[in-house]
Amino acid sequence: MNAKKTWFFLLHGMMHLAIVAAAKQFPISRRAIFSTQENVRLKGHIVDSFNSPSLTSCSHSCLRNSWCSSTNFKKPSKDNDQGTCELNQHGFLDEEAEFQDEQGVTYSVFLKGCDTTCCLIGGSCILDQNKQTFQCSCKAPWTGERCLNAPLSCKDIRDSWDSIGDGEYWIDPENSCKPVKVFCDMTTEGGGWLLVANFVTDGSTSFTRWTLNSSYRAISNFSSNKMGITTKAMQDLRSHLNFTQLRFHCSKKQGRTFHVATVANSSGEAVVQYFSGQTNVVPNSCGSFKKMRGDNSELAAQCGRWGHENRYYVGKWGKKNQKREQRLYDRAAFVTKKYYWYLREDYWFCDDTTNDTISSPGDFWKIYVR
Repeated sequence: MNAKKTWFFLLHGMMHLAIVAAAKQFPISRRAIFSTQENVRLKGHIVDSFNSPSLTSCSHSCLRNSWCSSTNFKKPSKDNDQGTCELNQHGFLDEEAEFQDEQGVTYSVFLKGCDTTCCLIGGSCILDQNKQTFQCSCKAPWTGERCLNAPLSCKDIRDSWDSIGDGEYWIDPENSCKPVKVFCDMTTEGGGWLLVANFVTDGSTSFTRWTLNSSYRAISNFSSNKMGITTKAMQDLRSHLNFTQLRFHCSKKQGRTFHVATVANSSGEAVVQYFSGQTNVVPNSCGSFKKMRGDNSELAAQCGRWGHENRYYVGKWGKKNQKREQRLYDRAAFVTKKYYWYLREDYWFCDDTTNDTISSPGDFWKIYVR
């Protein structure tokens, strides 16, 4: 049998499926199809030779070595229960490849599937029966050829049409293979909102003490109902996500609801920069935000009377010279002595100046970015 005829016969030979798993930095799943032909040996490419009990065992040995391209396996003889496995290393074989007829030897060429793009981080390599190709089936939140891609943000998930509604998702803002579990609002004004602060009362008259976290990764603690991050953490988060909007939402069942989001203009950008610690200039309030669904606050209706910059009623967000790390919580928006967004120690104000109305379980203060 000449080499050229042997090669074309090989391509149409019996298909043998071998599955092997390896463990490295991440769980890896590798599968491969071997196209086999009996009584044929490939010459000139042998890198390793050793005893092996079966063709399957020889194939597994090939899979365990990333450089292995094919095998020659000689069946055990009557006097020896061990066969001989030869591991070959080569690139694409054409009609010039040298094959030798040899009884009792089976040549198996490794038709690489997921081996060239190992499925990482718990992903599994599966065979698409229709296309006769391999692909990675990835565990959430991972995607991509090798299961190495995770969405950067809630907006990223929304834009890729992978949203399944409001709830928990995994994102990887730094694209570092270290995802963080977060809460995404996928319904409000098109969705894609990432929750970065969440405070919910239990209806008691004693207010829970809380501490701001200096790492943005603390947003994974959203279910604790007392989660907030510092301005520095916001700055760090923005350096990875470059979010362009902020949304403030508080509500008291026995009071009112303050619900606004910054708009996509220079005034809105100034607000995002201020609360992300990129500037100390208190931004203008009017024209920088829009009312969101459910807002019935006095605060949103009186933007020209907000804030403090050398004096009160200046139409500004926040308060000049306010403690930098508490900007999002300590009078982020307020009309002095009247209406406040205020969260600090025993102050829990939502469009009011009193704690008296905090008596209902579920009263909340939430901040989102997008």
